[in-house]
Parts: sequence; structure tokens; C-alpha cells
Amino acid sequence: MHDLRALLNNLLIKDVKLNWSDKYQKAFEEIKDVLMSELLSHFDPNLEIIVVADVSESGIGPVILPKYEGGSLKAVAHTLRSLLPVEKSYSQIEKGALAIIFAGKIFINLDMEDGSVCRQTTSHYCRSMHQKSVSLHIQPKDCSAGERSY
Repeated sequence: MHDLRALLNNLLIKDVKLNWSDKYQKAFEEIKDVLMSELLSHFDPNLEIIVVADVSESGIGPVILPKYEGGSLKAVAHTLRSLLPVEKSYSQIEKGALAIIFAGKIFINLDMEDGSVCRQTTSHYCRSMHQKSVSLHIQPKDCSAGERSY
């Protein structure tokens, strides 16, 4: 999705002549198909929450995935943003950390129960750590105001 969106974002650059070609049409159609699919499920604050942050050369995209009975995962929220020019020079680990922090800022208002288990991982982290992830126990009342802002 990041790469498709990055291609269309090139059309927004100031003083660039609009030249709608087949590659832009294809990217538009693929984005439209993704957005029209049954992408999201309902949020249940009692379930274990997994935050997966995907990282590409052009953007980051965190997804909230509750773990349902039987171990199935289905997205309840997702977002993405393009990387700033300076962020594009970050290492994959730094981009992954940026994606997790971005997820925390975007999804901070989710109504999770005190003590909910939240696992945060990035696609790069999963590959490098053989599919292991970091488990965090969310205890909002134990966090300072500054920590809660992340």
C-alpha cells in the first residue's frame, strides 16, 4: 500500500506536470480494491492486541490486530504515513521503532482494559528475530503523562 500510495503522492509535488499514465491508473485501481475490501473487524478491548508496524522505503503503516479464539487475527484499525526525507535515511530498525511510536500516538485512544497484553512488532523485526515479538503489559495508570503521550 505504501508503494502504491507513494507513486500517487508523486503527482502532488509542486510544479510537476500531471501525466496520468497506465502505472498511475493501475496503482489507483489497486488502492481502490484494497479500500473497498472487507478490511476491518470490530474492536474487543478484552482480547490480546497485536500491533504490527510495516515498514517500506517510502512509508510506515501500523495495524491493530486482536487475537481471537483459535489464534486468528483480523485488523480493527490501520493507518499509514509517508516518511519524511530525513527519515528515509534511517536504518530498518530505526524505521521500525518510528513505526511503533507512530502507532502509539495514533492508537492511544483505544479503550483497552487495564492490564491488556499488547504485543508490538515490525515486519523487519519478525524476520530478524525468527517471528518473535515483544510483549508489553499496558498499565496506563502506572505511566507518567509523558509516557502516555507515546
